[in-house]
Formats: sequence, structure tokens, C-alpha cells
Amino acid sequence: MRFVRLFTHPDTDPFDTVAFRRLTTEAGETVTVPARWGSVAVEVLVDQVFYPHALPPATRRAADHPLGARLPDFLWPQEADDTADVTAPRFERDIRDVLHRVAGGLAYHAFCAGLLDNAEDARAFYDELRHVMLHRIALPEISLLATAGLQWAYGLADAPRYRPAESIDAFPADFAVAGAALGGTLAVDAQTPVTDLQKRLRLLADMRAIENPDAPPLTGSEDFAFMTERVPGSYVLVGAGPGAMPHNPGYDFNDAILTVAASYFCRLVETELA
Repeated sequence: MRFVRLFTHPDTDPFDTVAFRRLTTEAGETVTVPARWGSVAVEVLVDQVFYPHALPPATRRAADHPLGARLPDFLWPQEADDTADVTAPRFERDIRDVLHRVAGGLAYHAFCAGLLDNAEDARAFYDELRHVMLHRIALPEISLLATAGLQWAYGLADAPRYRPAESIDAFPADFAVAGAALGGTLAVDAQTPVTDLQKRLRLLADMRAIENPDAPPLTGSEDFAFMTERVPGSYVLVGAGPGAMPHNPGYDFNDAILTVAASYFCRLVETELA
């Protein structure tokens, strides 16, 4: 896969673009969070995302790796350093540590699985993912935030592994669902065969199920249009279902359209990779 930067710059760390603050929780712990994050976000971070147990007092770069010099330096996994002159345990109490291990751990597994073309794309993926999570443009489910990258970042061999809320193992080659609601999570790790990527991306429905050749042309004018000034793109309008439309006080988001939209983009990716 190739990644083009949208929010970040190669010479600027995403963490240097926002202000952080330190605060003391009700349990007396000092944590570091983005200055603009509210109390609810901080509470979720402290109670459900921070690794609750002590971390190794010190870590070092792992001695070796099957990829050797092909693995970018910033993706090299860590291991506990028993020789360091540090004995006091440390704890995960900084949002930057969380976002580093999540983005870095996912980028590491993706690179090892052959899903990223080179070190430049891996770094773009790592930086972009940290940015969108830091600004809450998009976030994975809590269980992934709480577990992804623990072994990679801290050398925790017995760390809990991410378990998707709902996993998908395989589908028949001719799998297609016309408008049916089927949910699932695509999980890719270092053991995922690269040859399975196309099959796993064809998850939910045939693109023909939502194409409407009779629909009249429509020009969108939302704020998202400014993104296309940076990266070429287009609108995909999947509809809102019955009831009030967006921007109406009576609007109630239709959860069913999430499946339709996800299906559409999965098939786009599959078609591009075919």
C-alpha cells in the first residue's frame, strides 16, 4: 500500500502541533493529555486505555529481527533491558505513549506482513495515524487502543492481545450480500498471509447493491470539500434513510448506512488491488 500525507509533514512530529496538560486524577495519579480534551475523554483514557500494570523500568532495541536491515529503525521492536541502572517500575500515564505504541505497533505488523511499500510509507502511516487519533478525527475501538503495540513498544511478552469485537475468518469466493446488514472487524497482524488480503477486503456486499445509475448528478458543498484541495477525491453519498435529513433538529443517525458505506469502500479497495 502507498500512503500520501494529508495532515502531517515529514519534518514535524504530530505531538509538537498541540498543547498538552498534566492533571491529577481522583486516584492521585498524574497523567498527560491534550489540553483540549474534556473530562469524559480523559476518564475513558485513564480507566480503559492506559495499561494498568507496571511496565519494565527500561527497554532497549531488540537484539535481532528476521527482517534485519530491511526493518526501518523507528519500527524496531523493544525488549526489557535487565542491565539498565533503573529499578523503579514505570506506568503508562501519557497519551503520547499510547498513540505511539498503537500507531507504531500497527505500522510494524503491517510492514512485516508486506502491506507497506517502504520505510517512507510506513512513516507516513505512523504519523498520519497518530495525528487522526490525537485530534480524534478517527479512533479504533477501545480494546485495540488498550492492547495494540504493548509487546512492540514495551517488550511485554505476556501482554494481552487485541481481540476484535467481532472477527471474520473467511468468506466464500462468490460472497455478496445485497443490502444485508453484516458487521465485522478486519484484523491484520504479522501472521496474516498477504495473499489473503483481497479475499478479506471483500467483506460485506457487492458494489452493485448500492450503485444507482439513475441518480442525478449532485455537487456537494460541505466543509469536507476543502480536503480535495490537498488530495484529489470525490463525494460518496450513501443516503440517510427515512426521516429527517442531516442539519435538521429531528435528524437521527441511521446506523445501518455504516455497513453500506463500509461495503462500498471495501469493494473499491478490492477492485484496485485486483
